[in-house]
Amino acid sequence: MGFLQVVSAVIQMLLPRLKFRPALVALLLCLLFPPGLLSQRTPAADPQVLTLEEAVDLASRQNRQIRISVLEVEKLDENVSAFRTHRLPEFKLALLGSMLLTPVSFEFQQGAFGCCYPNVGPIPAQDTSITTPRRPTGYFLNSVSQPLSQLYKISLSLHSHELARDISREDLRQKRHEVRNQVTRLYYELAQTQSALDASTQAVEFYTELDRVTDQFLLQQVVLKADSIDVKMRLAREQLETVKRRNDLETQQERLNQLLGRDLRLRFRVSPTLSPSLAELDLSVAQARALEQRPELRQAQLKNQQAEYDRRAKKAEYIPDVSLSVQHLSFVNVEMLPSNVASAGLSLTWEPFDWGRKRHELAEKTKAVEQSVAALHETEAQVLVDVDAQFRKVQETFASVRVTQLAMEAAKEKLRVTGDAYRLQAVRLDQVLEAQTGVASSAAQYQRAQSSYWQARADLEKATGED
Repeated sequence: MGFLQVVSAVIQMLLPRLKFRPALVALLLCLLFPPGLLSQRTPAADPQVLTLEEAVDLASRQNRQIRISVLEVEKLDENVSAFRTHRLPEFKLALLGSMLLTPVSFEFQQGAFGCCYPNVGPIPAQDTSITTPRRPTGYFLNSVSQPLSQLYKISLSLHSHELARDISREDLRQKRHEVRNQVTRLYYELAQTQSALDASTQAVEFYTELDRVTDQFLLQQVVLKADSIDVKMRLAREQLETVKRRNDLETQQERLNQLLGRDLRLRFRVSPTLSPSLAELDLSVAQARALEQRPELRQAQLKNQQAEYDRRAKKAEYIPDVSLSVQHLSFVNVEMLPSNVASAGLSLTWEPFDWGRKRHELAEKTKAVEQSVAALHETEAQVLVDVDAQFRKVQETFASVRVTQLAMEAAKEKLRVTGDAYRLQAVRLDQVLEAQTGVASSAAQYQRAQSSYWQARADLEKATGED
């Protein structure tokens, strides 16, 4: 026979002798069956305990959104490496193989290459025709070109590509911060839901035993039917709350597993939260860290530099393109043309008249630089506003924790006083149950306040750009 059955049997044996009233019976049950005692049952299989540090580490390595951002940075790394090759010599090979549709003829008049040479006469001595018949022909063009004046423009464009890669890296940092913030906030939500579920489970066990004993007392006409109905109503309400909280817990676990990039069906428990504190918080320090570390601010700075490089690259288009070029041209099966022609020299490309196109494009880039400067100042202001707001939120939630903690202590003291009054039969059963409900409600508010505090701390860490 279990402990609860033994205690119930003892109460039933003592009941006729002591002539307990319903209120005192309920009080004894509350004292003999506390939720902590009912919860001391060994579970069949305890789920794994997941700490916040482990969750953040898993998310940084396995989160799919972070992986997508990492691949974007790697793509831009390859783009920068590819663009650097524009500074090196350019090799080109062109091949054309064709069939002549009509013969190709070259006509040379008598003496076209000179006339009246002593002892020779005119060259050619008579009208001459040289014809390439309809047959396959080939043309080969090989060239090597080394940019000279373009190196300056290529360097400016390369800096712009490198800045685009750096912007993508800051975007990756921002994505890591967002995922870390989501993991942290959801972790504290899980801690609150888990604590509420544990309390609700203990309450269900308590009311289940209380309902069983109350039914026995009702058969013995020791308690009123209204007392039995009241206990059953409270049991049903706690069972409903247990179902809701268990569903909420499973949904939150699936969401966290998704953020951690692992199996959604994996079940776990979270560690208890620490006691809130404001000891290490300082607004001026938080503002300085944010201005130094926030990815959005760093992105705005890089975009400003990128806009300036784009403007300088556009201005460099006024410079003619000068290259050192070596070319080789070959003809196959074409009469009268040399088999190989090689040349080396400088090539120049320049557009002296563009009808004002370059001027307007340069003006557009200049406006873009002004936009980036304004965006940088606006981002700085937004960062400071965000840090200040999150700092105040931490202060408010910390004060809320203190208030709800005192309310919970007051409710527990009220329950203790009410229990003492029950022993003297000075209060009714519903007053004891009401006091117990007040303790449960104040404890839930305290848990919510703690969760809100730690979520606000997570938002403040994100606002300061902590890695």
